[in-house]
Amino acid sequence: MVIRSISKLWVKFEEPNSPVIRSVIGQKVEKVHITIFDTFGHIIHENNFKGIPAGEFNGEAYYDYAWDGPKNTGVYTAVVDSEMKGEKLTGKTTFAVLGGDHENKIVH
Repeated sequence: MVIRSISKLWVKFEEPNSPVIRSVIGQKVEKVHITIFDTFGHIIHENNFKGIPAGEFNGEAYYDYAWDGPKNTGVYTAVVDSEMKGEKLTGKTTFAVLGGDHENKIVH
């Protein structure tokens, strides 16, 4: 299996406390798996979604994943994995959430 890096990966905030992880993968893939870790390495959130691109960035397919639900103020790392025809694409990015959801604390 060939493993290569996702060409671009970043987090945007359309609303406070609502991060959207954008992965510019460059090609259409079958599915995308995302895992979000806290600074201690605990898995806070993970999900699989179908490989339907949200759009194109400079001619390359990109995928958006909106992380909904409760989250605390903190620093997080998102790891994105996808696979297509025996080729695995992976990438990671780190981002911060400020003023998290105080009514719904995440407990480990």
